[in-house]
Amino acid sequence: MWHLAHFVVHHSTVIFFPAVSDAVTTVTGYRGRSVQIKCHYESGYEEYNKYLCRGKCPLWPAYRDIPIRSGSPAEDTRFSLYDDTTAKIFTITITDLRAEDANTYWCVIEQPGLDKYTEILLVIMVGSDAVTTVTGYRGRSVQIKCRYKSGYEENNKFLCRGECPFWPGNRDVPIRSGSPAEDTRFSLYDNTTAKIFTVTITDLRAEDANTYWCGIEQPGLDKYTEIQLVIIAGSDAVTTVTGYRGRSVQIKCHYESGYEEYKKYLCRGKCPLWPAYRDVPIRSGSPAEDTRFSLYDDTTAKIFTITITDLRAEDANTYWCGIEQPGWDKYTEIQLVIMGPVTETQSSKETNHDYENDHNVLALQAREIHNLPESVYQSLDPTTNQSDSLYQTLNSTNNQ
Repeated sequence: MWHLAHFVVHHSTVIFFPAVSDAVTTVTGYRGRSVQIKCHYESGYEEYNKYLCRGKCPLWPAYRDIPIRSGSPAEDTRFSLYDDTTAKIFTITITDLRAEDANTYWCVIEQPGLDKYTEILLVIMVGSDAVTTVTGYRGRSVQIKCRYKSGYEENNKFLCRGECPFWPGNRDVPIRSGSPAEDTRFSLYDNTTAKIFTVTITDLRAEDANTYWCGIEQPGLDKYTEIQLVIIAGSDAVTTVTGYRGRSVQIKCHYESGYEEYKKYLCRGKCPLWPAYRDVPIRSGSPAEDTRFSLYDDTTAKIFTITITDLRAEDANTYWCGIEQPGWDKYTEIQLVIMGPVTETQSSKETNHDYENDHNVLALQAREIHNLPESVYQSLDPTTNQSDSLYQTLNSTNNQ
């Protein structure tokens, strides 16, 4: 409940106090991990600017310390802000927490006159050294990779959500090996050779942000490894392509008229951000760096297609359809997700579907998912910065 701003008259000085909420929320974070601060607001404030303020902000508005504000670059790149105007919640994500981050913070809404403040107390604790933070983006996909030691290849694996080791009788297990998923957005693949089981979550939602545990069933007490899943906002126009280990996949790159004669290529990783260190497995008119990659440019349809054969787990990555041009190259972001091998039933069913549509297709091609906003495989690098899917970057091979 918001108090109306009030004032005190003392020696002819009028002091105004901004509207401040009654309730103080305590948020606990762990050093080296990530934390999310959720700021609720009432209807009518959807279009107002929001920000996070640190310290004695309502008392010293002229000296406010604002690490992040909607619509502006963050003062500290560890901070990000996403405003869900439908749910009327704006969320602050802080990564790589440090002891000095412990402080009083304020969820603030800018408005004419005095801003609205809600107090947050952030407490920083010392966490486990072995916690992995996985960052996902709303509406996209994420993969959680759970490693285990030799000897556990035949044990059942599962993903548990919440305080699982502390309340084993009330575990929330969305997916378990050998059983149907409780939530069909979750799938599990156990690579017993690499001794890694991977949980894929599709169509990520804000409420998926939680503590998860990679669990291995064993006699007595199960084995747990903690995972922190952070959900933040992502780009609207990313295309996800799903492939299966050992199979082939095609990435289709559309382009506009006028680019028919330009060189095309596929780039892997953070290409627009690091143009001098681009990893280009295939480029039109040149031999492939990796013979599993091939490129065909259909200038009539204005689509160039990358085919990757013999898919491997490590092929999962961010890729970019690139077009060389004077000055800044054009980029379109593609996220390639690699799943476990398809079953015999799936293979037969999908292969028959392929033959019905194209009798020249001899290998099962992975399904391509188009126009699904923000569906993506996100790597375990929590510092990955997702921006608009269409980029331009300086082509270092061209004279300026």
